[in-house]
Amino acid sequence: MRILLVDDHTLFRAGLKGLLDGMLPVSEIGEASNGVGALEALQNGKWDLLVTDLNMPDMDGFELLRSAHERHPDLPVLVLSMHAGGEFVHRAISLGAAGFLVKDAATEELRLAVEAVARGEVYLSPRAAKQVVA
Repeated sequence: MRILLVDDHTLFRAGLKGLLDGMLPVSEIGEASNGVGALEALQNGKWDLLVTDLNMPDMDGFELLRSAHERHPDLPVLVLSMHAGGEFVHRAISLGAAGFLVKDAATEELRLAVEAVARGEVYLSPRAAKQVVA
């Protein structure tokens, strides 16, 4: 599996990369610090899954979702955000996200979310799911 991680916090990306590399059969984990870098990486490589934050400089996760979905409609996207408010969850899903995970999730939930979204399923963390049905 080839995963592209997008988050503006270098240390967070490094930790997430280490977690994913240790829990899943990944062949490559790419990194970008914002949506602009992510779109370049998407154009220059073949990725199986995009994992992105929402709040980033230059191009935020919402604009990345819109652009990535237009250019790569079959690419599954998992949003990983500190925000679990309904407006964030609804907007991300409406822009093409297949999953939404809150950053305070347990590592096992991260594994479940990545595997589900990579298989083409929808995954919402319990906090995000409450916002969808509320």
